[in-house]
Amino acid sequence: MKNIIYLFGIILCMSLCATSVQAQGKSDKAKDKKEAKVPKEVQDKKAEAEDKEAKAKSKVKEAKDEAEEKGEEMEEEEKKMKDKAKEKKEKAEKDSEAKGNAYGKNKGDMSGKEFGKERAAEAKMNAEEKKKELDETVARNEEKVVAAKAKVAAKRKEVEAARSAGDLSDEEYEAENAKIENAEKGISDLEEKIAKAKSMKK
Repeated sequence: MKNIIYLFGIILCMSLCATSVQAQGKSDKAKDKKEAKVPKEVQDKKAEAEDKEAKAKSKVKEAKDEAEEKGEEMEEEEKKMKDKAKEKKEKAEKDSEAKGNAYGKNKGDMSGKEFGKERAAEAKMNAEEKKKELDETVARNEEKVVAAKAKVAAKRKEVEAARSAGDLSDEEYEAENAKIENAEKGISDLEEKIAKAKSMKK
């Protein structure tokens, strides 16, 4: 009984397979017959439509490729801009870190109060040193002004004496006078600087 059922199953499978093969074979033949019946004009139009469709597909593909390329370019530009922004941000952070003196960072074992007192003492010493340097500079410059004024007065007398003696022509006299006036202008500028320095001391 089992053998009969088994045999019956095999026959059934074979018959199903055979019909599907025949159906496929018949459909190919039917297509060939239909194509043979279709007039040449219709076939030409069909071929033309297929060409147009192929061209349209190629244009669509080209457009997609261009869009992808532009998309890639845009992504690259966006990435570059992000990198630039990141670099600017890092640079700004470095600059902000670099600003200031960071006096309190390395105070060692000292407390904040002790460190502050020490910094204040250093600042006072620096201010006193600068004041001494300014005083010395003012004193030196005052000596220079006095010496320069004496030299200018002596040169003016010498030029006047040479002119009255007739040793200098008018052109030479004017040239010497211009030199003396330039020297007096330099002296007056130095006197102004000394006056400003003295006003800063107070």
